[in-house]
Parts: sequence; structure tokens; C-alpha cells
Amino acid sequence: MRSGRRPRASIEEQQDKSLFRAVAELARSMYLSPVAEGVETPGQAPVLRELDCGLAQGFLFARPLPAPALASLLAQQAGQAGQAQQAQQAQQAEQAQQAVAVSP
Repeated sequence: MRSGRRPRASIEEQQDKSLFRAVAELARSMYLSPVAEGVETPGQAPVLRELDCGLAQGFLFARPLPAPALASLLAQQAGQAGQAQQAQQAQQAEQAQQAVAVSP
């Protein structure tokens, strides 16, 4: 979804937010998944989540890349996500151990 009324339409503005909500609902009514394109600012991402638009592309996430560079970027991000998940699991295990140690 992209608003064509002006070059820098922003879903952060109420009027544009209403338009994007309507288009997203139309897509879902047709059993389609709405995809936001041209996402450029950090403020747009939470609005898209609020509108239940789970797919997006734009400069906020990455500049256009050739296929090999994209594969490398995705592998790097997957590695970072795995490391973050492992750190979170280790923290949760440590908290659980501390809770057991404190319990009478």
C-alpha cells in the first residue's frame, strides 16, 4: 500500500492512517495479506503494527540490494536473532535458578 496523493504521505498522519486502514481491511476481506511499501521512518513501523500490517518493505529496513548481498544480510540478521534468543533464554534460566534458590 502506498498513498499516491503526495510524494511523502505518512501513515503517522490521521487522514493517511484512515486511508491505509481502509485499504488493509479491503485486502483482508479479499483474503490477501496487506503489504506496506515505502516504509522510511521509525514512526511508521508502530502504526503498521497497530493496523495489523505484518509485511512491509522500504528504506527503513534496507536499501535495494543485489540478490547475493540480500542473502548475506538475511543470514547475518538470522545469526543476530539467534544470539539474542540465546541470551534471553540464558537470562530466563538464571532468573528461574535465582527464584528456586530464594524459595523456602
